[in-house]
Amino acid sequence: MTDERRPHLLQLAIETPDGRLDGSLMVPPIDIRLSELAFNALPLCSKLVDMAEKRVIASGQEISCRKGCGACCRQVVPVSLPEAWMIADLVASFPPQRQEEVRSRFAAASERIDAAGLRDRFVSALDADTPVLHEYAAAYFGLGVACPFLEDESCSIHRERPSVCREFLVTSPREHCSRPSLLPVVRVEIRRHFALALARLTGTLLGEPPKIMPLTLALEWAESRRTDAERRWEARMLLEELVAELGRAHAG
Repeated sequence: MTDERRPHLLQLAIETPDGRLDGSLMVPPIDIRLSELAFNALPLCSKLVDMAEKRVIASGQEISCRKGCGACCRQVVPVSLPEAWMIADLVASFPPQRQEEVRSRFAAASERIDAAGLRDRFVSALDADTPVLHEYAAAYFGLGVACPFLEDESCSIHRERPSVCREFLVTSPREHCSRPSLLPVVRVEIRRHFALALARLTGTLLGEPPKIMPLTLALEWAESRRTDAERRWEARMLLEELVAELGRAHAG
């Protein structure tokens, strides 16, 4: 086997306000899709969240999130385009009956968004450089639309859940999350947002503004961009650029 065909050991060094994340990652010498980049790089997101969690615990606070509390799964969950493709790949891998059930939930959520007149607002809010999706968070939460993967008030795809779900942690009492307009919800500050880094990298690669979208519309967006979903880039280059983007994201 030539050196060109051997996996590469990529050294990671991401500077964050919570400290420096060092590590290494074995990268195959192949071209991959952006959905595969999103899935394989999710452990980086989890490590960055772990650093934020340690900061909070060191300050004497406690993370109040627990299994079975699904209030956050009724919030706007903004995902990047690679994560939308990742979610589409995941649903396509389900057995037929489960796939039909999940797709039905996505369709029902889409109908609720349309009926409430929120779709046009979300489409106009896809630029990832502005946090305008959050402007519609209260209206969306008022619909009571559950994430299509929420089952028994728990995430049924916990291992594969997108980055923003990993980043959503609170220190306020759990019951506050079900009444956010009346009770204060104190979120853990995440200082490197994975979805935004993915969105900005994708925008650069595709020559368009970076985009984010509600998870409940992810399957529709993934389907509308099937050609781009199948494009491939060198795995090492993608990971190096994503690490660089994470180092820049929300710096300062």
